[in-house]
Parts: sequence; structure tokens; C-alpha cells
Amino acid sequence: LIMGTLCIGIVALMGRLLFNWRTGLIAALVYACLPMNILWAQNAFHPQQCQFMAMLTFWFFYEGIRVRPFQHKYLTAATVTFCAAYLSWEGSAFILPALFLALLVVRWGEWWWLKEFHLYRCVFFMAALVIAQFSWRTLASSPYLQIGFGLSSLASPSPFFLKYGWQPMYYVDHLLLSENHVFFTLMTLAGIPFCWRQPAFRYVVTVLGSLVFCHTNLIAALSPRYCMYYQPLLILSGVAATVALYDRLLLLARREGNSTVARSFAHTAGVAMLFLLFIQSNEWLMKLYSLSSVGAAPRNT
Repeated sequence: LIMGTLCIGIVALMGRLLFNWRTGLIAALVYACLPMNILWAQNAFHPQQCQFMAMLTFWFFYEGIRVRPFQHKYLTAATVTFCAAYLSWEGSAFILPALFLALLVVRWGEWWWLKEFHLYRCVFFMAALVIAQFSWRTLASSPYLQIGFGLSSLASPSPFFLKYGWQPMYYVDHLLLSENHVFFTLMTLAGIPFCWRQPAFRYVVTVLGSLVFCHTNLIAALSPRYCMYYQPLLILSGVAATVALYDRLLLLARREGNSTVARSFAHTAGVAMLFLLFIQSNEWLMKLYSLSSVGAAPRNT
């Protein structure tokens, strides 16, 4: 409960520092009202602790790479919080490749950061922890016979996409297109053409997409709780895109003569989008139902 409450502040702070105060305020409000977040905040299990540490990692790392030269104190803080997230749940090791891809996207065409020695020190420390934990798990489980899949499959990445249990649409259905998240996904996709120039938006979307890809193809277990630690990134990207589209509507209204009708239309459309974000994300105000399960077919009687 404590980490769930603190995570509201982290989401608000990330939205404020990466985008603007409106994004931070709205994203924190939506996050605080999402039923899934409330559920896990009340559950003494790893998802909420891992989510809190992961969000700190995402924030610290971006603060570390957003300026030249890199800010060492933020990179060090990101290293510490990543280690805490990894020790909370080993599947969060995919944060490392996601952050690397995000660094390439944010600093596209720039290679001066390859000379940042402190970055290599942080990578070495995190890699040492991951290897030590994996070695300890391997040694501890060596006396036992293991057949098939189990939670031990989460200890290391594997080519899950080559195995019979692979479901390529699992996290698309259970995260991106779930009833409380679908509008955030749609707004994120709609905002890519308008917001991609913003480094913060590129960073959030790249980390989110990388983690969805890694969890879908490289982790031999499927569960909605495994994507909870990066779920706030979807909220941030969706809200940021909505606020950016709102601002573009206002700018378009000013270019068209700044008439009262144009400004009223822009404000109405923008407020409606933000209102839909909150309503659609809260199942106590709006419930969505599917008519049938995937692949359902009538029985022959």
C-alpha cells in the first residue's frame, strides 16, 4: 500500500518533468483510480514493489541521459533502483535492453556517449548482480529435476517464440487492448506522428514497446501481473499524447482566426478526450464487456 501510494507521486513527477504539469496531474489521477493498480497496491506481492522501483529506474535513467554530458548521480540512482527492481522480480531484467534501445532512440545519430566511462561502470555493476543472482538460482535448483515450464523459467530469457506455448498477442490483449487501457493505446498511436520529436515521448514509447516485445518473445511464462511494472508508461504516453493533441487543436484554432467558435470547439474536443481517458480507465464508471472469448464457437448438440 505504501509503495502503491508513493508510485502515484512518481507518476505525477515523471509526467511533470518529462512533459508538463497537466500530463503529470492527469496521469497521476488516472493511475490512482485504475482498479488494477488499487488491487495490487493492497496485495503484499512483488508486482507493486517491482513497479515502484522500475518507475524510479525509468525516471532516473532519463534524467541521466537527457543532457550532455550525462548526469552521473542520476545514472547511479538508476543503477541502484534497477537492482532493487530485479531483486523484487527477476523478470524485470528486461529493463536493461529496453533502456539501451531507448538511449539509442533518444540520442539518435549521436555517439559521444560511448566515451562515458561512468555508464560502463553502471552496466558492469548491474550485470554482475544479474549474473550472481542467476548463478545462485542455478546452483540452488541443481539437485532437483525440472521438467516442462514453471516459474523458474522466469530466471533467464529464452526463445519462447520457438515453443508451443508462445502467444504473440497475449500482452497486446492483456495490457495494450485491455478494457481499461485501450484508449491509452489508441491515443499513444495517434500521438506518435505529432509527439515523436519530443525526446521524452520517444523514450517512454520505446521503453514500453521494448518491454512488451521482450515479455512476449523471451520469457517462458505468461501472466497479466508480469507487465504491471511498466504499465504506468502506457498511462504516461497516452496522457501526454492527449494533452499534445489538445494543444495542437488550440494552435489550429488560433491559426484559423482565433474565433470564439474555433476556440470553443478546440476546448470541447480536448476536454472530451481527457474525460474519456478517465472514464474509460475506471471500471466503476464505465464497464466494457466482450461478447465472447477469443476463438469461441457454438457447440454441436
